[in-house]
Amino acid sequence: MKRINNFLQFGIFIFSICVGTDAWSACRSVRYFDGQYAGVTISGSTITESASNTNGSWGDNNTTQTEDNNSARIPIGNIHLMDVAIQPDGSSLAIASVPPTDYRIRNTNAESLLWACSPATDMSKIRFLVSVNGDDRVGGYFPVSTVDAGGEQNVFYTWYKYVGIRQYIDGEVLGRQYKAVPIQYETGSGTAGWAKDKCQPGWRCIRLKHLPTMQFELIRVAGQPPFSSAANTFCNGLTVPAGATGNDRGMGQFGNYICNQPISYITLGDSEHNGAGNTGDQYVAFPHDAIGVTHGVASNTWYFWGADNGFGYTLYNSVNLSNNATACKLNMVTPNVNFGTTTIINLNNNGIVSQNFQVQVDCKNGVNSGTGSGQIAIGIQPSQGAYNAAKAFSPTLVNANNGVSALLSDDYLTNILRAKNAAIYIKYQGASSYINLLGQPGGSGTTVGTTGNHSVTCGAANNQQCYPAVTFPQGNLAGWYPILNNATNIGTPLTGYTRYNINYTADLKKIVGAPDVTVGSIYSTATVVVKIQ
Repeated sequence: MKRINNFLQFGIFIFSICVGTDAWSACRSVRYFDGQYAGVTISGSTITESASNTNGSWGDNNTTQTEDNNSARIPIGNIHLMDVAIQPDGSSLAIASVPPTDYRIRNTNAESLLWACSPATDMSKIRFLVSVNGDDRVGGYFPVSTVDAGGEQNVFYTWYKYVGIRQYIDGEVLGRQYKAVPIQYETGSGTAGWAKDKCQPGWRCIRLKHLPTMQFELIRVAGQPPFSSAANTFCNGLTVPAGATGNDRGMGQFGNYICNQPISYITLGDSEHNGAGNTGDQYVAFPHDAIGVTHGVASNTWYFWGADNGFGYTLYNSVNLSNNATACKLNMVTPNVNFGTTTIINLNNNGIVSQNFQVQVDCKNGVNSGTGSGQIAIGIQPSQGAYNAAKAFSPTLVNANNGVSALLSDDYLTNILRAKNAAIYIKYQGASSYINLLGQPGGSGTTVGTTGNHSVTCGAANNQQCYPAVTFPQGNLAGWYPILNNATNIGTPLTGYTRYNINYTADLKKIVGAPDVTVGSIYSTATVVVKIQ
């Protein structure tokens, strides 16, 4: 037990913190195991930056690592392709939100310190930079034409034949040109001294939690990129099935995604070098790319890589493709469910405001409806923001199987104008009990483990298993329900297929056991997901 003295001592301590000003004032990389900033020394309370603008990175000792196997995984799990007549080009195959904490190299967590910027750095100039993997044949070099993407834009080919990807971050859609994303950071306080993940006094520090969430959508497309091109072709030797010819070489047509090329990157840069990268300057002291530069095969279009500035995102070992024509696809969802206006008196007196909505699916006749492995199931998934709010709510609205019991506002945690302690519950129309909703990422099936590049230090025993195998939860507790539950046959969209209508009811009410509902609006988005389990 801690000893408590029966007297208090009070003192005033005056100290000063000195920052060297005869050098670059810039953002620098952080050494993962002891928290030192590259090119910075501490003597007593004096912090001094190196005069060299290239001494800003620890390279392989950075907390951030850009090598292929070190990329954050995009946890999608199973997807399936059907007959193009029922699943035309442009159809959405999967959607996933990936928070920055899905980057696990160096045993990182939300508080891990990635970059530190000196007090004199003009932080209004600092940006996150994002791009697709524009130098690789199946990483982002080849955009899919609008025609081949069924009218969709900003889609790029992947290693899977007929599967493209579109990516967003903080409202920006990714392309080959580097785009700028606003940064977040915190300012350090206390006394100077090196310690792991410590933000030194006066410094502006960017932790893993300060990066925005990335969003990914897999889309059915026509064809595949050419086998021979100017692009890097690191995965050209990986062909599934073996023996494929022509442009099917170096592509996968089913099975696990075994190409380890990242699909995109997030790095650090600034707004002052549009159109040309830099090997280090007064804003970012290590090599970095620039807004507007096209990420291509030339080495001066990916300065970030050699400096281990940032990290990638990958489909490697994270997706499994089934060419299963005996499946289902989503055809229609009621786009908006409007509850109108109610009062907090009504909700606090256990009143309920209800609205019905519909989902339509097209299924191959004889589809195996269920929640077991290989069966087809349906779920309703809250947005990443709504899911985060449900996890943070006390008592939590997320169960041990990652199922979510109620839908909160997307910005419930950050918007003071949102009503508190009220949520949306969903049930099959006419049912007496509510369904569980899918958590994030809402994947299905199993993914294999991934070992990082060089000594990356991961896992409880530092065993380099940074991204272990994942078996996604199944069944009703996880938010999955058989696709034909409460489904009504409403027609034949195509020979051999049946269209079904599924009716749901959404109830807006006070959260069970919560304090009184507060005045405000409710705005929440959810995605209907149909997947092979």
